Amino acid sequence: MNGHRLTMDGVLVEGNWAGQVGGGIYSAGYTFPGVLIVRDTVIRDNLSSGGGGFYIADTDAFLDNVDIVHNAAFGTPAHNSYGGGLTVKSSSGSFTVSIQNSLFADNYSEASGGAIFSSNTLIVNRSEFRNNRAAQLGGALFTQSVPPQLNQVVFYGNWAGYHGGAIFQNFVDLDLANSAIFDNEASQNGGGLYSRSGQANLENVTFDGNLAGGAGGALFLRGSLVGHYLTFLENEAAAGGLVAFDGGSLTLGSSVAGRHTGASCSQPSGNFTSAGFNVFTAIAGCTVAAAASDQFNVDPLIGPLADNGGPEITLTNALSAGSPAVNAGDAATCPATDQRGVARPAGAACDAGAMEYDASVSARFWRPEPALPPFVYASYPTPAPGIILTVDSLASGADTAIGDGICATSGGECTLQAAIEESNALVGQETVQLPAGTIDISSRLPDITDHLIIAGAGVGQTILNRLSSSQAVYTDYSTIVVFRDLTLQGASRFISSKGHLTIEDCLVQNNSDSAIFAFYNYGETMPVADPLPEVVVRNCTFQNNVGAFNGPAIFSSGKLTIDNSLFLNNQGTNGGAIYTTGGAGVTEAGDIIVRNSRFEGNTAQSQGGAIRSRWSRIQISNTLFLNNQATGGSQSQGGAV
Repeated sequence: MNGHRLTMDGVLVEGNWAGQVGGGIYSAGYTFPGVLIVRDTVIRDNLSSGGGGFYIADTDAFLDNVDIVHNAAFGTPAHNSYGGGLTVKSSSGSFTVSIQNSLFADNYSEASGGAIFSSNTLIVNRSEFRNNRAAQLGGALFTQSVPPQLNQVVFYGNWAGYHGGAIFQNFVDLDLANSAIFDNEASQNGGGLYSRSGQANLENVTFDGNLAGGAGGALFLRGSLVGHYLTFLENEAAAGGLVAFDGGSLTLGSSVAGRHTGASCSQPSGNFTSAGFNVFTAIAGCTVAAAASDQFNVDPLIGPLADNGGPEITLTNALSAGSPAVNAGDAATCPATDQRGVARPAGAACDAGAMEYDASVSARFWRPEPALPPFVYASYPTPAPGIILTVDSLASGADTAIGDGICATSGGECTLQAAIEESNALVGQETVQLPAGTIDISSRLPDITDHLIIAGAGVGQTILNRLSSSQAVYTDYSTIVVFRDLTLQGASRFISSKGHLTIEDCLVQNNSDSAIFAFYNYGETMPVADPLPEVVVRNCTFQNNVGAFNGPAIFSSGKLTIDNSLFLNNQGTNGGAIYTTGGAGVTEAGDIIVRNSRFEGNTAQSQGGAIRSRWSRIQISNTLFLNNQATGGSQSQGGAV
C-alpha cells in the first residue's frame, strides 16, 4: 500500500514471504501519506528481511485486536533485518502507529526488536508481548528516535541475544505505565529493560523474575530512569539483580524491591537517588542515601506474581497483611489507580509498590493463547458400517465362498486373507478384528478394493510380519481404509495406497522402502469424482525404517496429516522419515499438517533429514526436531526439514 486508505477487518495473513521488507503487509506513505486501519486480524507465519509480519512507513496506522504471531525477520542489520513482527520506520516525517488489545507472540528478529522495531511515534495500550526473540537487542521491543507511550502492557518470556530481554531503549525517552515485565532474559545485560540513553518514566510497573547473564537483572542504565510506585521481585543477574549502572541514573519513589539474586546493585558509575517512601529488602552494592520516609533492610511481605483481580488483565505481586509497604506511599505522587486499575488509596494512604493492598482480591484467568484452527483429520465422509469379521487363525488361507457374509477357509477358519476377500464383496465398511499374535505374511495380501477397518489387539500384541522385503498390501482408489492397534514390520512398502488411509495407534518398524507409500496419479488418471486422497497418521511410532529411496517411513503425493506421532531413526535418500510431493499432475497440491509430534535421529543422504517437502503446502506446530541429519556433504540441505 502506498498513499491510500486501507481498512482490514477479520483478515488472516498467513505464510507469506518478501525478499526485502513486509513479509505479510507493507504499508508506505512516502510522498502521499496513507491511513491504515486493521481490526480483528491475525498476521502469522510470515517472513522477510525486515518487518517479518508487518512493515509500516510514513503511514498513520491503528491496530485493534490484532494477533501478530510467529513471524520472522532474517538477514543482516545492513539489510534491515529488524522487527520480527512489526517495523515502524520513517523516511520522510512523523506519523503515529497506535496499537490496542493486541498480541505479539513468538516472533523473531535476526537483529533487533523481536516483536517491534520502532523509530517513529508508537502508542501501545492493553497489549501483550510474549516469547519473542531477538538475536541482538530488544527481545520484544527496540525503540529509538521518537518516544513510545506504553500503557497496560505485559512483557513476558522474551529473550535478547545481547541486551534488553524485553525492551531496548536507544537514545529516546520512554513512558511506561500500569504494566508487567516478567520472566524475560538477556544473554548479556538488562534482563527487563536496557536504557542506552534518554529518560524512562515509569509508574505502576512490576519487574519480576527477569534474568541477565551479565549485569542488571531488571534494569541496565546508561540513560536515566525515574520510577514511582514500582515493584521489583526476584530478578537475577551475575551483577546487580535489581539494577546495573554504566553511567546512568535511577530515581525511585514509593517503590518495593526484594529477594533479588546476588547484590541488588552493580554501581561502578552512575547515580541512585531515593525520592523517598521506598520499602527495600536489601540494598547491597547500592550507593543511595536513604530518605527519612524510606524503609531499607526490611521484608516487604510481598507475594508471588499472580492475577490479583481488578478491571485490567495483568499480573502483580500482592502485599500481605502487615506489610510495611501498606500506607507507605507518597501522596504527592500517588496515581489515581494501581497497576490493576483499582482506585488508590484503598486505605488511609497509598501503598508503596505497583499494587494496593487488597484483602478481597479474586483470581481471574490469565489471557489464553490464541486458539489454533480446528484440527480436522480427514476431509472425506465416514462410510456406512458393515459387519465385523473376527479372525481366529494366524495362518493364511483363502475364503471359500466370497460374498456370503461368512469368513471361512476350507478348514472353517477365518484368516486375514479370507476376511479381506469377503470384505471386498460386501457393502459398507467392514471391520476385520485380529487376535493377539504374529501373522506371518509370506505373499502379498489381497488388494483392498472396498472400505475396511483392520484392527488388532494393540501395539506389540498383534504383529503383521512380512516375511520378504516386498509389498504387503495395496488399497485402491475411492476406498476408506483404517489400520489400528497393530505392529507393521518387515516389508519394503508395507502399505501402498491410492485411497483414503488412516493409521492410528500403530508401530511401523523395520521396513526397507517407504513403509507407507501413498501415490496418486502416477502414470494413470485419477477418477474425476474422487477427491484428492488423504493419509492420516495419529498416535503412531515409525522407527528403524531404512530405504534406498525417498521417505522410508512415509511417501505421500496427496494430503497428509500427522498428529501425536514419533519418527525415530529412519533413513532415506531424500526425507529421512517423510517425503511429500504435490501430486505430479494432480491439480490440487498436497496439504501437509504435522502436529504434536517428534522427529529424532532420522537421516537423509541428500535433503531433509526428517522431512522433504516438494510442491506441497506444509504446516508444522507443537513438534520437536532433534538430532536429525542431512549427510550428503555439499549436496545435503535441511538437517531437519
